[in-house]
Amino acid sequence: MNMELKLQDDEFLGDTEMLLRPDENYNPQEAWELVKKELIEKL
Repeated sequence: MNMELKLQDDEFLGDTEMLLRPDENYNPQEAWELVKKELIEKL
């Protein structure tokens, strides 16, 4: 639930975007779905 709220927070998303290379394509929503599917749901 905490991560769902963070994915709606522009400040959080902006902070994580600054950690990536400018030419790097990254979608935090897609990444979160992958983490949920591959890791969290298996716990």
